[in-house]
Amino acid sequence: MRIGEVIMIDCSIEAQDIKNCFCKKTKKDNITTKRLLGITFRYSKGIYYQKYVTLLKYIKPLISEDIDGLILELEKKSKKSKVSAKIFEKDYQKISEIVDKVDPSKLPPINQEIRNYQLEMLNFTKQIISDIEQNIDVKVVMDGGTLLGAVRHKGFIPWDDDVDILMLREDYNKILEAFKTSSRNSDIYADFVRDKDTTCQYFIKVLHKQCPFLGVDIFPLDTYGKYLNSREQANKTKEIYKILKDLKHRVNNEVSDAELKTLLEKTMTEKILPQDKTIDANSDFVYGVDFSHQIKNWFLDKGVVLPLREIEFEGTNFSTVNNTDTFLKNIYGNYMSYPKKMKILHRAYENLSEEQVKIIKSLGGNV
Repeated sequence: MRIGEVIMIDCSIEAQDIKNCFCKKTKKDNITTKRLLGITFRYSKGIYYQKYVTLLKYIKPLISEDIDGLILELEKKSKKSKVSAKIFEKDYQKISEIVDKVDPSKLPPINQEIRNYQLEMLNFTKQIISDIEQNIDVKVVMDGGTLLGAVRHKGFIPWDDDVDILMLREDYNKILEAFKTSSRNSDIYADFVRDKDTTCQYFIKVLHKQCPFLGVDIFPLDTYGKYLNSREQANKTKEIYKILKDLKHRVNNEVSDAELKTLLEKTMTEKILPQDKTIDANSDFVYGVDFSHQIKNWFLDKGVVLPLREIEFEGTNFSTVNNTDTFLKNIYGNYMSYPKKMKILHRAYENLSEEQVKIIKSLGGNV
């Protein structure tokens, strides 16, 4: 999931409990160790059990064995102030063995609020992609967590709440003007956004004037111009990470958006892309530094990206890269396993006005 700065959805306590359980925290994170008069005490707080109760209730429909007794037992322990570390470790092992039996692709949405929001984002995304592809004759490619959801869940990841798309640089550069002149909905527009936390990310997001929490992130992919073997790609990737580290040290909130945009453009053209502008027929693609991707390899073989193909997402076919397996492994590693990180970032769903609800619901009829 890419990091966005627009507030989108309420995250309930139960959803947060489930998120925390899937974050692959070790049992050590839930054990307190204290020394008193030379004696070491190890224990877990009873309240830590509540998130595991929530998790087991969430996955219960996908488990063939009866876990009602275990849930009841954990609920009792959740009301205690402290539980010995040895008992907690045994319980943790039981829970882990049960969770490991669940296929992540079968997990349902964490809660109905998130599911409602996902369907609203789907309508918004359909209209955006329709506008882009019909009016400027380019292809929009599913990226990141959105593509992962399509492959693993045939739709949104149960805990995901945003949409990521990828575009070739020459198409990416047309987006702002296209929405100014060709959007069928005057409230939908595209603009650059800057991540306030990292300061040096500056990329395009499609937004809605009346519903600022709706947003689709767009990331550029550059034609590198040369074919690199795997060793050359690895060496160049190390160089790019050094360049990004330098950018993070140089850029702060005093650097204006215009200055940052120019700096990122120069970084790509002068430090990353070859100075020889001839394009090899089998040229690799390289991610733009407009966004600080956390990926193993900044380069993609031509065959990984092209030719584009279609993939089902929430019952609708969308364009994506040719080799989704290689593409996703580069971002997530073993993407069919439980994620090491889950993010449910947004908390504005509860603040929707009646007018905003009407606007969101109307988006689906405009596609």
